[in-house]
Amino acid sequence: MNDDEVTSNVHKKIDREKALINAANAMRQSTNNPAVLSRLDTQLRDGRRNIEYLEGRLRELQMRRVGADMETMRLGPGSNGGPAPPVHGGAGPQQGGSRYPPA
Repeated sequence: MNDDEVTSNVHKKIDREKALINAANAMRQSTNNPAVLSRLDTQLRDGRRNIEYLEGRLRELQMRRVGADMETMRLGPGSNGGPAPPVHGGAGPQQGGSRYPPA
């Protein structure tokens, strides 16, 4: 599974947790039963904790993607992170030639 699929799956899980939280909140407002309220409170806490974890996972995936993108942007034939050395074509002033074209 590639990073795009993993990211998509994490987003779907976050959306699912948000839907469960919304449902638990709606149920919570429609009952006075202490046992049900306690169970719903637990579900709400678990849902929020799950969302925090999943959002952290998304940040990790994004950081990994940024790192991979930076690797592909590196310059130079050796990919050592520095700029590529200048390319010299022909004799320069150090070799007795002129730096200006003949007139």
